[in-house]
Amino acid sequence: MELKLKSKKGLSAVIGTVILIALVLVAISLLWLFVSNMLNEKLSTSASCFSVLDKVHFNREFTCYNSSGNLSVYIEVKDVEIDSIIISIYGSDGSKSYKIEKNNKGDPGVYVMSGNVSIPSKNGGKKYLIDISSENLGAISKIELLPVVSGTQCNPTDIIKNVPLC
Repeated sequence: MELKLKSKKGLSAVIGTVILIALVLVAISLLWLFVSNMLNEKLSTSASCFSVLDKVHFNREFTCYNSSGNLSVYIEVKDVEIDSIIISIYGSDGSKSYKIEKNNKGDPGVYVMSGNVSIPSKNGGKKYLIDISSENLGAISKIELLPVVSGTQCNPTDIIKNVPLC
């Protein structure tokens, strides 16, 4: 009985190596595509928040609170475009955040001396009165200023600890 091995052909080592290298290149390309999209998204968010660093802050001379439950804050904005501002107030018994937007809109309890409640214009400032009497926050220990840029809430650009009494 004679075997006919001549009709059966195997895969050569060179072709197998070429196919393996092609599969690895495809896998690396797909991984790079995923990672680069994720990095670009994170970098664009970071860049927008980086642009407001040191450009949105409290004026400490006009920021204080009184025992009747009113917090007075003066916010200054340099040459930067922001969507809104969040003021986070921390007390010995709790915390509360207030949002002030561009379109003459602010959370209940936020007032201005004259005009509408809105964020300060570029290279400007504005004084706000925040009624925290009904919030039961206790003694105010810290306030933070968090700008919102391109729909992204940034880290605090200014923090005042041990807020003085008016």
